Amino acid sequence: KMRNLDATICITLPANPVLAGAQCFCLDSDSATLWVATSTSLCRVSSDYQVSTLVDLVGTERLVPGDRVVGLEYESGADFVCLALLNGDVLTFNTHSHEVECVGSVSAGLDAMAWSPDQDLVVFVTRDQKLLLMTREFDPVTEVAMCPEEFGEAAPVNVGWGQKETQFHGSLGKSAAKQPASKEGHQTPLSWDDRKVRVTWRGDGEYFACSTFEPAIGIRKIRVWTKECTLHSTSEKKEGLEQALHWKPSGNLMASTQRKPNRHDVIFFERNGLQHGEFTLHAGRLDLVVKDMLWNGDSTVLALWLEGMPTPQSDTPKPTTVQLWTTNNYHWYLKQELHLPPPSNDPTHHPPPSLVGIAWDPVNPLRLHLLTSSGQYLVRQWRWTVSESTAHTKENMATVAVIDGSNLLLTPFRISVVPPPMCGHSIELSGPVSMVTFAPPPRCNDFVALLADGSVAMFGCAPLPKQGKGDDGFKNVTSPPQLVAMAKLAMDKGHILRQLSWWKTDLLLAVVSCDQSCDRIVEFSVGAVDSEKHTADIVQCCATSCQLPVLCLYSNPDTHTTVVELSDGSVLRYTDGSLLPWETGGAQSLCYPVEPCDSISLATFADKECVVGLNTRRRTLFINDLKVASCCTSFTIHDEFLLFTTDSHTCRCLSLLTSYKALPPLTSDKLSVHDETVRRVERGSKIVTSVTHDTRLVLQMPRGNLETICPRALVLTTVRRWLDELNFRDAFVAMCKHRINLNLMYDHNPPRFLSHVKDFVSQLDVVNRLNLFLTDLKEEDVTVTMYPGSGEVSGKMASSSYPKPANKVDTVCNAVRQALLELGEDRFLLSVITTMVKKTSPELEAVLEEISRLKALSPATNGMHLPTPEEAIKYTLFLVDVNQLFDVALGMYDFDLVLMVAERSQKDPKEYLPFLNELRRLPLHYQRFRIDQHLKRYGKALVHLSQCGTERFDECVAFMCQHSLYREALGIFNDKSSPQYKTIASAYGDYLVEKAQYKDAGIMFTLCGNLLKALAAFEKAKMWSEVFVLSSKLGYVEAERIQLARRVAASLKDARCHGDAATVLLDYAKDVDECVDCLLQGSLWEEAQRIVYLHGRWELVETCLKPSLVQAQQSLVALVLNMKETFSRHVSRLEIVRVEKTKRQQAIEDGTYAADEKDTDLFSDTSSVTGLSVASSRASKASGRSSKNRRKTERKKRSMKEGSLHEDVALMDAVSELACTADRMQEEVGSLLRLLALYDYMALASSLQSEFAALMGVVRDGIPRVWKSASSVVLKSELPDMRQSAAMEIEVQAPKVRELSWQLGMLG
Repeated sequence: KMRNLDATICITLPANPVLAGAQCFCLDSDSATLWVATSTSLCRVSSDYQVSTLVDLVGTERLVPGDRVVGLEYESGADFVCLALLNGDVLTFNTHSHEVECVGSVSAGLDAMAWSPDQDLVVFVTRDQKLLLMTREFDPVTEVAMCPEEFGEAAPVNVGWGQKETQFHGSLGKSAAKQPASKEGHQTPLSWDDRKVRVTWRGDGEYFACSTFEPAIGIRKIRVWTKECTLHSTSEKKEGLEQALHWKPSGNLMASTQRKPNRHDVIFFERNGLQHGEFTLHAGRLDLVVKDMLWNGDSTVLALWLEGMPTPQSDTPKPTTVQLWTTNNYHWYLKQELHLPPPSNDPTHHPPPSLVGIAWDPVNPLRLHLLTSSGQYLVRQWRWTVSESTAHTKENMATVAVIDGSNLLLTPFRISVVPPPMCGHSIELSGPVSMVTFAPPPRCNDFVALLADGSVAMFGCAPLPKQGKGDDGFKNVTSPPQLVAMAKLAMDKGHILRQLSWWKTDLLLAVVSCDQSCDRIVEFSVGAVDSEKHTADIVQCCATSCQLPVLCLYSNPDTHTTVVELSDGSVLRYTDGSLLPWETGGAQSLCYPVEPCDSISLATFADKECVVGLNTRRRTLFINDLKVASCCTSFTIHDEFLLFTTDSHTCRCLSLLTSYKALPPLTSDKLSVHDETVRRVERGSKIVTSVTHDTRLVLQMPRGNLETICPRALVLTTVRRWLDELNFRDAFVAMCKHRINLNLMYDHNPPRFLSHVKDFVSQLDVVNRLNLFLTDLKEEDVTVTMYPGSGEVSGKMASSSYPKPANKVDTVCNAVRQALLELGEDRFLLSVITTMVKKTSPELEAVLEEISRLKALSPATNGMHLPTPEEAIKYTLFLVDVNQLFDVALGMYDFDLVLMVAERSQKDPKEYLPFLNELRRLPLHYQRFRIDQHLKRYGKALVHLSQCGTERFDECVAFMCQHSLYREALGIFNDKSSPQYKTIASAYGDYLVEKAQYKDAGIMFTLCGNLLKALAAFEKAKMWSEVFVLSSKLGYVEAERIQLARRVAASLKDARCHGDAATVLLDYAKDVDECVDCLLQGSLWEEAQRIVYLHGRWELVETCLKPSLVQAQQSLVALVLNMKETFSRHVSRLEIVRVEKTKRQQAIEDGTYAADEKDTDLFSDTSSVTGLSVASSRASKASGRSSKNRRKTERKKRSMKEGSLHEDVALMDAVSELACTADRMQEEVGSLLRLLALYDYMALASSLQSEFAALMGVVRDGIPRVWKSASSVVLKSELPDMRQSAAMEIEVQAPKVRELSWQLGMLG
């Protein structure tokens, strides 16, 4: 892994006489208790490290002299401790009653005991080489021989593929095939092998394995058994196989060790007994013995317990070492090495004290417990960290240091990304490395390595050189770090240095463990350095005691702020030898009460420095006391972002430019498709480092390989910064590399871009780059649609708030073209052409003119960088459709240019050559007419055709009529006295008559002198005054005028223009009777009365006027009664429909609605119901319906059938129409009432007034009930999940009823 193990807890209890003679121990994860079996008693070490004796095994005669405890296990389910004794007794100690009970005894004695992980089964190894399997209640399950001869149930099957004689035998030759198979002979056993049986269970409790010494052959074998104690497999023969054995909790491999003549290996076995990989111990020393090995709970770390090999020549005790190994990408790394002090030669100890055992904590997978026979108890805990240079400067090479024993693997990620186990530089030190810390700026690439023996090694890195090639042709980008000095930090005896930070240029900070409850923060001053002897004066200058153990120490290299996290979760600020609470706001101090964070850092959010903490077990990320995410797996601090990965396989970016309290809530996915703060990553990815002042983020996959990504937020931030700095070149390259829309270059700050467009052109300075930018232009503002994050940043104006022109593409193209022309370099001709083509209305004629100009240049003028006309045409055809460019060239009447375009296209010469040859043979004006006709430029074609002379006037008229170019023709032949003008005007009039534009036709006929056609046109247009003017011009006699008047009046009456019709009959037909009758038909009572008395026709009052008044009163009363009844019925029904819809909507929201047969009409045409969801069944066909069908559909939507989908809409329409009709009737009713009263029809007038007043009252009362005092009502479908065709919004306007004075007061 590119992560190291940093020590967080280092507790060493002094030797306790109570624990002296310890033989084995176990852990109680529930109460964090350590149970220890000594040679005389059973003891307990509590969670606060208090030691007590619970039972005296010797005093109670449970343990006799010569006997010892061979196995110890805490059974959490039944709350007892199980002890297995060498003499065969199995004891249980009840943790509540403190009673000791012998639950069974094996006469042959016991060598080992191993409980299954779920503690349902226990395996006992008897001294007569048998396995005894029991339940947790100690009921025997089975007993089998431990060393059977057979292989097991997973024995390989020989299917006869290949024979020995046909196999390859290497240097032995074919004669080796004839040699008889060698039998297993006796091997010399390893002298340090204790011959004891090792038993280990697989993590799921389905299998267990036994490593047994085979006296017959002198080596060990591993046998795998099922939980029913059935032999599954036997390992292959391995000479030098040692006693250590442990099954990986994940269940795929077992680990053991093998001694070879020249090396010492850790080897792995599969369940079938076959070897599966190995690695060699780093030390290269063959005088070490692996006493035991142990995987931690999550199978990430393998602990090896090594001791010096005993020699008969010396009785000197050997030192004990514990190594922690981890693997990634098929490479094993030695991450930590603990050197325990060698046992003393005190003659009072028989034998000398040594390590009893090691055990990983079942709750915290990186906590290790160690116990010595003298009673010394040690606890060590680590955390995974990335040792990286974190200074936010451009000189920071983003170096990551990986510890591998005494080798330090360094990779500068700013220079290169080297996947592990390879690296950029490898440094070998004098001893195993414990941790690495990097210097603050300006020496941010220098570092200090803390070795396992407490010494430190200081290394210096040369500044980043300019890139150059070495002798072998490869680039020399950086040199390996050089050793500056080695020094031993002076500390008191028994104190352990476990964390180190390079605080300031000449100061180191370290965490020193003193005892189980006290740590110190120690400052070391770095003095003079002797570069020749590689020594330095490092002295302790300050020490600050902490009340609790220190978990994390972090120094911000940029601000030199240092924070310390204690074991209770409190965070303190270290300043000048004092520890102060870290305040988050007000008087509150920062503390993580539930569980401390095992990784902390510092970041500045909106000018406020905050603590960023991650609890990897709970995957909780904090900023100060704010819980930001509960799914975080790793994080890092970039220049302007806090980057972190989540267990939903995303990388998120939180801006440091805003206050952390104003951060938006995190969702499980992107807020939108253009959300630049979220990026999907590979499953299980974790952050290694980020390159400062760059866009790169390095991730490590679970299998170990690296992946460098550029999160869109980092890329866009960098691009925006470059655009603000007018660094257009780097911004353009980054945008092309990361596929960012190039419109951002303009949209980020339009005024600034336009004012510096010359800088933009000069920096890109490559035709292809300019063309790429221009072709990518579009009217869309990408800062609003694609990159909304380009809004307000760091107090600057939001990019979307800048004033922007109405036509962005044209503005940019014009500005770039102007800048290119000012440079005066013809090598940018293709870019100039692009600015013409890309405009909203492409200037293709200007493009072709430029190409013609280029073609006219002499060969000497055509410089080296100037494109040829053929290249210009070819490039233009890449941007424009060939047919369009061909037509434009043809429209320029330049046949050479047309041929040039056609020859560079895919057109077949048979298609265009005959046409061009035909055109060449025509006269100039007629040729251009044919060209314009071909290009459908009919206006130009008409102009050229009119210039061909009078002999082609008939063709011109026909062409005009064919393409309706009448107005253009009138403009060309504008001499109104010419016969051509009259011919065209007459034709135009006929055209207008066909289009039913009779008014315009009459005018046009009048202009050309065709008065008969003008009169007919005005008659159809109902313009009766113009009709009679023309009749006078035409000299109509009286009879003809009367006949015309009666025809015109009939037409006006059909159009319900009774007043105009009466005027025509009276003025031109001289018919008073017909005039009065026409006025009465139009309900113009008062005007009819005036005409009667004007012309002295009093008889018409009795014969025509009074009967019409009575008949009108009767009709209006019947109509008013019907309208009143209909209006009231519609309003009442509408209220019922609304109540029903409200109930149905509430039922749908409550989930209790179920459609029945009555609702089938509700969804008949536009929707279908499935359960409670309604979806349109015809939405996809709506666009393809004919206008007739659409009208039919609209009518069905407005149907007033009871239960229909939009019945309420139809009812409101009907109510509105009735109210408008009543409003219009006020003038008519008022006029009728006055004449009825005038002619003494008081009863009829009173009846009409009362009924109409009742109608108006009903209308005025009903409108507020329908529209609820609003001007309009928007109706929405109440059914869920409706599509647009069914869930339409319909706005029905409230009618307005005028307050007119139509009533007569005399009628009451």
